[in-house]
Amino acid sequence: MAEHNRRSTDRHGDPGDHEPGACPGGCEEISEVQMRLTDGHERMCRIETQLSEVYEIVQMGKGFFKMLGIIATVLKWIAAIVGPFVAIYFAITGHSAGAK
Repeated sequence: MAEHNRRSTDRHGDPGDHEPGACPGGCEEISEVQMRLTDGHERMCRIETQLSEVYEIVQMGKGFFKMLGIIATVLKWIAAIVGPFVAIYFAITGHSAGAK
């Protein structure tokens, strides 16, 4: 009895005359590879979902720090403008910030 090792990619004969599982070793190997590919695809989908959640968190963090930087810049400009006026006021009135 001759073994039938034809794969689904073979170009011999009519592809309709081959039943999956009819050949020893060949089709089982292909179905195992297909099953492993399906499992790998499912894992990749789960990982992609988890990474998209992490990406969203990182984007929110970037937005937070950008807003914090804008607030710090505004406060820096306010201090740069108000600071000299406060110094002039204390110099004219003779008050010192720590004296009683």
